[in-house]
Amino acid sequence: MPADELTTAEAAELLGVDTSTVYRMWKRGDLPARLTPKGHRRYARAEVERIAAGLAAAGPVPPSVDERVGSLEEDMAQVKRHLGLDQDGPPGE
Repeated sequence: MPADELTTAEAAELLGVDTSTVYRMWKRGDLPARLTPKGHRRYARAEVERIAAGLAAAGPVPPSVDERVGSLEEDMAQVKRHLGLDQDGPPGE
C-alpha cells in the first residue's frame, strides 16, 4: 500500500474517531476514497490530515447522543425518586 494512503482503521486513528464514523464520512461524501480491486477503501493521507487539523482547531467534540440520552435517563430517574414515583404503587402508599 502506498505511504500516501490510509486504511479505514488508520484514518480513524488519525482522526480520533471510530471506523464506523470514517465509513459514514465516506458515505456522505465528506471523505473521498478510492476502492481497491477487492473493494477496500483507501483514503488520501493528506485529506485525512487536513480534516484532522480542522477537527483539532474546532475544539472538543460535544457528547454523543448516547451519552446525552444516558444522562437524561439518569436525570429522569432522579426526578422520579424525588417525587416518589419510582415505587410500584402510587406515591404515599
